[in-house]
Amino acid sequence: MSMVTHFTTIHKTCHDDAARADRHMRRPKLEWEGATIRNQHTRCNNWFPILGHSISENSYAISVDMMYSCFEFLDCKREGNAVHDLRLMLNRFANEESFTKDSKGGGPEYNLCAIPHMLVLVWHLLKVDSESSQELYSRFEGFLPSVTTPE
Repeated sequence: MSMVTHFTTIHKTCHDDAARADRHMRRPKLEWEGATIRNQHTRCNNWFPILGHSISENSYAISVDMMYSCFEFLDCKREGNAVHDLRLMLNRFANEESFTKDSKGGGPEYNLCAIPHMLVLVWHLLKVDSESSQELYSRFEGFLPSVTTPE
């Protein structure tokens, strides 16, 4: 499982409104079906929170929790999953692999737009989990002796 995107940005409330409208149509659509149509036929199954200048840290944290509520079946730490997802994305770029093969997701130009937001997510997750932050800093101590461990 990894992130692939057409980088179609939509506000969460707009997404919720569209899903609600789909459910109340004469021939109701499932959320998955409606989202696929609105997202250039990418097989999508989640949304990704973006921290903008007018978004509070608290609102972003709530959005991250909502995103990860869809991944309760994963038996790993969120920050580990986010780092792994970023690694998979960068590996696709490095090896010039297809972004559209499995999910009909966007090409490299769209997925490149997601990388800064993936880094923000990783940074956020490390900030909220002091144990993981401590572990990360301890791994880098051997490489960067001038880095001090946060207290």
